[in-house]
Amino acid sequence: MISFFQHWQALAGRFEHAAEWLLIFDYEGTLVPATRPPFQAKLSDVVRRKLRRLILRDHCSVAVVSERSLPDLRHRVGIHHLIYMGNHGLDIESNGWGFASPEGGQAVRPLHWNRGSAVNWLRRMVSPRTLVFYLGDGPMDEIAFHTLAKVGVTLRVGRKKGSAAAYYVQRQSDVRQVLDKLIAVGKYASG
Repeated sequence: MISFFQHWQALAGRFEHAAEWLLIFDYEGTLVPATRPPFQAKLSDVVRRKLRRLILRDHCSVAVVSERSLPDLRHRVGIHHLIYMGNHGLDIESNGWGFASPEGGQAVRPLHWNRGSAVNWLRRMVSPRTLVFYLGDGPMDEIAFHTLAKVGVTLRVGRKKGSAAAYYVQRQSDVRQVLDKLIAVGKYASG
């Protein structure tokens, strides 16, 4: 893994030249600090505003993935036009489309479904020219990092030996700066 911030200029070029973006963010430990008990994990208004700014970009789709149920995740994030991925991606919805686990009464999927499977499903829903970015912090995110290893940009919160993520930031508090850099792509030549 290499430092996201030290290599941002090269990464910014990839984003600038991509026809479309699909940005996927883990919720607990990434967009919000990990808390005990977990129900106290709340999305800050600052991060919510930054996610909204990304959603408003042309040719940019934004997803949030969590172990939480879809209703709980929607309630905690509360942003329209966002792709919600609940139950580690087993349930996915955005603006009236998606699918849900058998418990939700809709489509049935194989039992081996995981965050990597969900990421691949989303990749099939967008243009092949879409740059996929995944930011996470834990073992379930490692599956998505591995899935995107050769086709996307993967970023881990916390440097971990053996991680499948290509890049890292030191701590969860760095995520706001990551969001700022993504928002600024194409606005400033220096990145």
